[in-house]
Amino acid sequence: APAPEHVPLRRILCTKPMLLTMLLRAGSGFALFASFELVPLFAIASHDAGGVALDRQQCGLLLSASMVLVSIYSTFFQGRLANRLGLRVSIVGAGALGTISLALLAPLRAVPVAVVPAVAGVFMAFTMGSSQSICLSNVVAERHAGRQGRLNGVITAADGVGKALGPLLAAPLIAASLTSHEPEPGFPKSVFLFFVAFA
Repeated sequence: APAPEHVPLRRILCTKPMLLTMLLRAGSGFALFASFELVPLFAIASHDAGGVALDRQQCGLLLSASMVLVSIYSTFFQGRLANRLGLRVSIVGAGALGTISLALLAPLRAVPVAVVPAVAGVFMAFTMGSSQSICLSNVVAERHAGRQGRLNGVITAADGVGKALGPLLAAPLIAASLTSHEPEPGFPKSVFLFFVAFA
């Protein structure tokens, strides 16, 4: 039920729906912006370090091909899928897709062409998760008449914190996983474990 006008804003922010919504927005923003660092660093890292060992042009082609797939999905399928599944299932499904795609990056690194759909899956999942979490936060804020603007402002601030922390934490962590082990020309266990942990 909508909160009465006299209820302090800080009390509304401490309710379970608002706390979970802020956490969701921060988490989705973190994952989306962290992936912008993780994927290129993984793509250009050497095979011995556990990466794909692409040069600058190949990395650009990988990212371009992935974004073409993301654009097609976002334009023609994302809205229909979200309408059919609903917000909650869409967000959970996006998380599952992101988890699977991240876990597949290391095993597929020996076949760069196969990395493209995995990278696209990462970007699709986090883009969908971010957009659907925005819709969810609007639904939650609308429950509090006359306070939507302030509540959305606080939720957006949480989203901004997550987006700021994504690259700040992800880049050094994947760099550490790529450089903190002996060369693994076969299966890069440390990189695989990093992606699984991040997922």
